[in-house]
Amino acid sequence: MQFFHINDPVSGFISVPRKFREVIDSEEIQRLRRIKQLSGAPYVYPGANHTRFEHSIGVMYEVQKQLDFLMETKDIEIDQDVYDSALLAGLCHDIGHGPFSHNFEEVLISKSGQAHEDFTRFLLLHSEIGNIIENLGLTKERIADLAQGKLNLEDYFFLDQIIAGPLDCDSRDYLVRDSYHCGTRFANHSQRLITLSNITEGGNLAYNIKGISDIESFLLTRLNAFRTIYFHKTSRAVQIMFGEAIRNLSADVNLVNFKSPEDYLIWDDFTLYYHLLHNEKSKVIMQRIKKRDLLKTCYERPSIILKDDPKPFFTKETDRLREKIAERANAPIDQVFIDLPYMPSVPYQHTSSLKPNEIPVISINAQGEKIPVNLYDYSLFFPLIQGYFNIIRVYTTRNYKNTVGEAAEKIIDDSLRNLDLE
Repeated sequence: MQFFHINDPVSGFISVPRKFREVIDSEEIQRLRRIKQLSGAPYVYPGANHTRFEHSIGVMYEVQKQLDFLMETKDIEIDQDVYDSALLAGLCHDIGHGPFSHNFEEVLISKSGQAHEDFTRFLLLHSEIGNIIENLGLTKERIADLAQGKLNLEDYFFLDQIIAGPLDCDSRDYLVRDSYHCGTRFANHSQRLITLSNITEGGNLAYNIKGISDIESFLLTRLNAFRTIYFHKTSRAVQIMFGEAIRNLSADVNLVNFKSPEDYLIWDDFTLYYHLLHNEKSKVIMQRIKKRDLLKTCYERPSIILKDDPKPFFTKETDRLREKIAERANAPIDQVFIDLPYMPSVPYQHTSSLKPNEIPVISINAQGEKIPVNLYDYSLFFPLIQGYFNIIRVYTTRNYKNTVGEAAEKIIDDSLRNLDLE
C-alpha cells in the first residue's frame, strides 16, 4: 500500500493511505479547516485556534494505530474493506459539525431536533464525499454507521467502541490536542491504552486490568479537561454570547432548513461570523465579543458528581429560575443567563453489546485465557466518579453583577435544597 505523510504537531508524521487523498481533499473534509475545534477557549487560551480538520486527521491515525496493534499482536483478523471503513469513519466523524461547533448545534437541536451526528450521516449518504467513498469500493452506509459508533456488526463490536466508546480514539486525540494548543499539557495515554487493549470472545474491546492506573489516569485527564478547558467560566461566557447571537440571527436567516447538502456546507466559522457581524439583531453581542467585553460570573455552585442524569432538572428549571432571579435582582431578564453544562464522567457507550458507561476489563491467566473482571473491584475511585459531572453558574453584565449574584445565591440554593442535586 502506498502512503503520503502529514506532519502533525501532536502525533508527528502520520502515514495516510494514498487512496484516501481524494476523500481528504473533498469539500466536506476541507470545510473542517474553517471550523475551530473550540469556540470559546481562544478567549482564555490564545493558542487554541486549531481546527476540526487536524483533529479528524488525528482520530483517523488513532484508529489506524489501534487496529494495527490488534491485528499484529492479538491475531485479530479484519477484512481490508472493514479496516478502510473504520479509518474513514474516524476521519469523517465530525463532518456534520456546524460553525462554532457546539454553539451552532444548540440551534440545530432546538429547531430541527437533529445533532451534528445526524448531519454527519446526512452528508456521508447524500453529498459528494459518499460518491468518492463508493468509488473506493467501500459502503458509505457502513461508514456512516461507524462514524456514529452504531454499526453493531457481530464479531466487530469493537469497531464501534474504537470510534465512539468510553476510551475511544476521538477522546484520545482531542484531549491531547486541545491541551497542547491550550498550554495545559495533559499526559498522552493513547499508546498505553492501545497496548492494554484486547478483544473479548463476544467481540468487545477490553483492557487488561494490570493497567488499571492508566485507565484511571485517562478518566481523570478527561475530567480535568472539562474543568479547565471546556467548562472554563470565561470560555463558557463566550459560548453563551455566541449562542445568543446565533439565536438572534436565526430569526432572520435560515440556519436549519436545508434542502441539500450544499445548503449546509456553506456554513463555516467565516460565513457565520460575517452574518453575525452584519445582522441588526446579533451584531451588538458580536461587537462586545470583539472587544472582549464578556459576561461576568456572579454565582457558581461547587461541582459534584451526580449519579443520575441531571438533564430533566436542567431543561425544566432553567427558565423558571432565570425569571425569579431577574425579578428579585430587579434586572432585565435578557441580562441574566444560567449555564448548566454537564457531561458523563465516563463517556457514553453506543454499541448495543455493552451497557452505557461500561468499560470492559479482563485479566489474563497463565494459560492465556481472558477472564472478565469487574472494574469496581480494582479501582480506587471509579465507583466515586461514575455519573455526571455538572456545574451551575449564573452570568450577567457588569452593571448587575452584585444584585444578580445575591439573588442567584438565594434562589438557586433554596431550590436545590428541595431536590436530589444536593
